[in-house]
Amino acid sequence: MLPYLGMNILICPPCWFTILGVSKDIEEIGASFTLASYRYSTEDFYSLEDLLAANSDHVAFGFEDHKKERLQVSFNQQIKDGEWGSLSVYGYQQEYWDTDNKDRNLSVSYNNNIGRVSYSLSYSMMDSDRYSDDRQFMVNASIPLMGWRDSGYVD
Repeated sequence: MLPYLGMNILICPPCWFTILGVSKDIEEIGASFTLASYRYSTEDFYSLEDLLAANSDHVAFGFEDHKKERLQVSFNQQIKDGEWGSLSVYGYQQEYWDTDNKDRNLSVSYNNNIGRVSYSLSYSMMDSDRYSDDRQFMVNASIPLMGWRDSGYVD
């Protein structure tokens, strides 16, 4: 049997967008799941993030990019109660008004530590009908320089 999923619906009259969200913490497996759907009712709606990006020096899009719909999902899990690290998955598909263009994004990351050294392995992909596709694989490590010995100094 599937666990109960809470559901939230936000409609912002008189206007612009509707959000339908489902979110659930699944304690039995140490995971959380979120599914959200956004529908922009008018092509003239811009979020604060859109406006700030359009007014910056690093504009990734212009005002021709009118968001219409977005579906996003995220999943996070502590593996064996965090003893074996954690796994995160995030993805979305964005559609636009007056065009068939879509943007799709998927990110997967694994985080863990060995002693005091933390590390992460991440993969990210972006498929876009408007821009160049992008793939990235990243390895990050955090290594403390102090405190390796009881004296707190590294020789």
